[in-house]
This record gives sequence, C-alpha cells and structure tokens, in this order.
Amino acid sequence: MPKGARVWIGLSVGLQLIWSLPLAVSMYVLGNLVLALVFGALSLLVVVAVVLMILGWRRADARERSLRESGLRAEAVVTDVVPTGVRVNNQLMYRLIGHVPDVPGMEIRQSTIFPVPPGTRLTVAYDAARPGKPLILDDLKALAHRMRVGPVPPLATGADAVIQRLTQLDQLRKSGAISDEEFERLKSDVMDDR
Repeated sequence: MPKGARVWIGLSVGLQLIWSLPLAVSMYVLGNLVLALVFGALSLLVVVAVVLMILGWRRADARERSLRESGLRAEAVVTDVVPTGVRVNNQLMYRLIGHVPDVPGMEIRQSTIFPVPPGTRLTVAYDAARPGKPLILDDLKALAHRMRVGPVPPLATGADAVIQRLTQLDQLRKSGAISDEEFERLKSDVMDDR
C-alpha cells in the first residue's frame, strides 16, 4: 500500500479516536454508563485496529524489502487486464493477471491504476519457500506511460523532411497564420535548403 494511502487511513482512524474517547469520558462523567461503555468499546476497537494495521504494514514492508534484496527473480507475462470498477483519485483501478512461465503454477495478481497491455513482460521477485505472491519489481507507472506514449517516431530526413515542412507551411497558410507572400518566401527557403 502506498505511503500516502497509509497516512490518510491513519488520519481517518485517528479522527475516529479523537471524537469517541472524549465522548466516552463525557458520558461516564454525566453518569450514562451504557453510552460510556459503548463509546469506550469503540475507542478500544479503534486502538486495536490501528495496532493491527501498523503491524500488517510493517510485515508487508519487511517482506517487500526481503524480496527486493534477496528474492529469486523471474519474468512474468501479463495475460489479462481487468477494470475493477473502483476509482482512486478519479482514476480507474485495474487488476493485472498473469503467470510466470519459469515457475509452474505461479500467478501474478496486482491492483494498479497504471495498466499495461496483455503480453507485457514484468520482472518479479519471489521466495522459493513461499512462492504464493510474487512482488513486481518494475515501475508500473513508468512502464504504462512509456507504452501509452509509444515509441518516438524517427525524424524525417531528405525528401520526407521537405514534404513534411511544405505540408506544415501549407496548413499554416490555409489557417491564415501566414500570408501567401510569407508562404512563398518560406517555401523557397525550404526548397533552397534541400
């Protein structure tokens, strides 16, 4: 889970604790033991939930650190990308599904807002003793952006460059951005430079 999401979860749970604990104390002082017990129990549940979340996050961080440092490496292939219908910051979440051909039976299932197309090869790390959930090592954000943008087209050279520049000048003339005289002058410059 991203650190930013952890902060927001921690803040929301902390706000729960901020209002429920003083309310429990207030109810006790006012003599309403039933409501004091209800809000006290709610406060206790919030504290237990916070402790369990922190322990879970620390365990997940330790596992990820261990896999990054000493996990076995393999190549996974994305076989399917499924939209989940869930949105995070108004971005649709996807589930990447794939397999690791070198490790029979190993699958990847990763939720992300950065989908990559089926057939994409990803580097994963896993623990041979417990290969259940491999860790994707590739930066999905950068990879998805690179694939969405696509390869950079080669620069036009020679006759292609001249045709491309003349086409651009003609479009500028037709749109009124340059006059007919400017078009003729720029056209002769392009033709002289070839």
